[in-house]
Amino acid sequence: RMQRGEWEIEGTDDRYGLVVGIHKIGERRMIGHGGGFPGHITRTLFDPVDGLTVVALTNAIDGPAREFAVGIVKLVDSALDAAKAPGDEEAAADHASYAGHFAALWGLTDVVDLGGRLWLVTPNQPDPTSAMEKLEVVDADTLRIAEAPGYSSPGETVRYTRSDGRV
Repeated sequence: RMQRGEWEIEGTDDRYGLVVGIHKIGERRMIGHGGGFPGHITRTLFDPVDGLTVVALTNAIDGPAREFAVGIVKLVDSALDAAKAPGDEEAAADHASYAGHFAALWGLTDVVDLGGRLWLVTPNQPDPTSAMEKLEVVDADTLRIAEAPGYSSPGETVRYTRSDGRV
């Protein structure tokens, strides 16, 4: 009865089992529970089919633990989906020279290799997949934003400056 939806949560696709919530995240059916203590909020999500477990701990009474946990599940699923898609293994071998965690005037950005493709990810968002941008290699020091959502900048380039081979 814990993992069976006993009560609907009005206005959502979520349900309550006994003690836990049942959430649909993408194609996953996640079982979860949140908790708090003065100054802290937590959220645990568990996929009983695949065994994926995510735990988010925050040290703020209004910390977005649920949003972080859901964002992590979506990021894991994005990586798994990208790994299933056909990629260019030869190009993927060179992606390590572009990957990294970068800071600029407008904030933090990660360049990551998911499934043999490069992606630009904003890591400080609760759902880092909401604004992922697909990148393509132009040359050894340049990437181009090939696909991007909404207000992003498709077609613009990302240029690397290197010293002794390091960015």
